[in-house]
Amino acid sequence: NIALLQNIHIFKKLGFPVLVGASRKSFIDKFLNIPNPKDRDIPSVASHYHAVKNGADIIRVHDIKAHKEFFSMLEILNTQSLSSIDSHYLRKNVG
Repeated sequence: NIALLQNIHIFKKLGFPVLVGASRKSFIDKFLNIPNPKDRDIPSVASHYHAVKNGADIIRVHDIKAHKEFFSMLEILNTQSLSSIDSHYLRKNVG
């Protein structure tokens, strides 16, 4: 599974959309010793971030809320200008 995640670019060369479903998979337990699948959500998000960053088109998840919040925050971090963040902070915290 790790090798597949590390080589998404090879699958992308085939010209088809790439779907990754690493959510709560047993390979996470193998590397991090997390036997309960429901406790693997954070490493699942990390695996899916890596997959998307390396070209995955679709991810299959269990914890939709955690993934939505993570990728929404990532979008904000990647698109918001410092001045708009400062303005938002000042309006919210200073009045």
